[in-house]
Amino acid sequence: MIKTIAIATIMIITISCKNSKQNKQKAMKQILPVTLTNDFTTYSRNNAGTQIINATIIDSTLTLKVSYNGGCEVHSFEMIGSKMIQKSFPPIRGIKLIHNANNDQCRELIEQDLRFNISDFGYKGGSIMLNLEGWKQKLKFETLK
Repeated sequence: MIKTIAIATIMIITISCKNSKQNKQKAMKQILPVTLTNDFTTYSRNNAGTQIINATIIDSTLTLKVSYNGGCEVHSFEMIGSKMIQKSFPPIRGIKLIHNANNDQCRELIEQDLRFNISDFGYKGGSIMLNLEGWKQKLKFETLK
């Protein structure tokens, strides 16, 4: 009886880990959209802990390497940006990564690359600095002409 339970438990863990890895690989290939908003607080209520390891912009794609705890549920991510632009030279827009862990109680440390199409964060007059919450330096985004 105990042997059967142990085998069943191992099979369940193996299957859930495999599904988690497949979902992570699928998410790495996907380019996610962004949202402009006037109010970050409505998005921040269920925001799960995420550490930003690296952030780069190439053309109109923001790539983030992030880490978070999970492994049992599918996590979703969204990038939001403020509609308000700080008047400076170059102008500055605040942006924030939103992480929905879907009540994942697992504690495996996951590292994942996320890609976002940030065209909507651009500035008609040229370049803009993006102030990503949780990242130490501002990111320069050259609007494509």
